[in-house]
Amino acid sequence: MSFRAHILGAAAGGGLPQWNCGCRNCILARAGEIPSQTQSSLAVSADGHSWAILNASPDIRHQLSCTPALYPTGLRDCPLRAVLVTNGDIDHVAGLLTLREIERRKLNLAGVILCDADGALSDADRSNLDHLREELESMDAARRKAEGT
Repeated sequence: MSFRAHILGAAAGGGLPQWNCGCRNCILARAGEIPSQTQSSLAVSADGHSWAILNASPDIRHQLSCTPALYPTGLRDCPLRAVLVTNGDIDHVAGLLTLREIERRKLNLAGVILCDADGALSDADRSNLDHLREELESMDAARRKAEGT
């Protein structure tokens, strides 16, 4: 057994280039002189078969499609088993909306970290997480209704 990690993205919120930025790096990325980057996210595994994602960025669909270790292993099945979120920042949680299609019994979201280093959850993080929870619950209810369950 050996620890494995895939850096799925390493850029700040918005990626590189950011749509609203004219800094040197964004200019160079648009010109193709340096590579574009997706927003920060990391995949980790202890066995190379079951994976956890650290922060589900808005770029998660693209990140998963570019990482063979995370490709589907069957019809509606993938090796992703957990998502760990370090805070409620939009660039850390928006990808959960994409991951909602994974059956809940196959994905553990219980590892969400709901506090910062001093133990307090900021008002902005709480608001982001509350909004995300409401959106996920609404989508889950609509899916159950459509399936007749």
